[in-house]
Amino acid sequence: MKRIISLIFALLMIASFCSVASAEKQRVFDNAELLSESERQNLEQQISDAMAKLNNEYEIAIVTLDYTRSYDDEQFAEEAIEIYEEKGFGIGTDKSGVMLLLDLSGGEGNRHINVLTHGKGKTALDDDMIDFIIDKMLPYFVSGDVMQGFEKYVSLTTQYITEYNANGKATTPPKSFSYYFMTILITVGGGLALALIVTGIFKAQLKSVAFKTTANDYVKQ
Repeated sequence: MKRIISLIFALLMIASFCSVASAEKQRVFDNAELLSESERQNLEQQISDAMAKLNNEYEIAIVTLDYTRSYDDEQFAEEAIEIYEEKGFGIGTDKSGVMLLLDLSGGEGNRHINVLTHGKGKTALDDDMIDFIIDKMLPYFVSGDVMQGFEKYVSLTTQYITEYNANGKATTPPKSFSYYFMTILITVGGGLALALIVTGIFKAQLKSVAFKTTANDYVKQ
């Protein structure tokens, strides 16, 4: 009986240690110094709370860059992979997690954002959902409200991974007003184009009729 109690106590201690270690791990690396220290700590706490809601099965991370070199999209994606591995992000053997990489140092036309998913994160958040999350963050970054953009990233990531865990499949991004507007426009435009083509074909099949400009041809000799 004492051995059983000792074993249970040891397991509880290990679980407690892992929980504390997980909570203390840094997940916000603001190299570009876009946040104050209090904002960074606040964001760390929000991420810890979000991960707890996800049963600590996914790691959520944020990294900003202050590099002055330029990237294309492919190079920036490769940079995200290198940083994810270098920082040791990810939980479990498949390193499940989501990382936001942001570089605002390149000036107009050369700013980049990438949301990297790994392990179960790749199936929980597919490409369409990642694009949707980025679209929701961008207005905050453009307006300079970086902290609110990061908070939006954490909340949306947590929300849609939670839905994936509950439903067993990635959530389909909600369609925007512009999507429905463009769908209607394309449908109506396509219908009009088809109508014009059909009308043109029927017209081409009609015999042409022309009137004379003088009366002589209409008078019997």
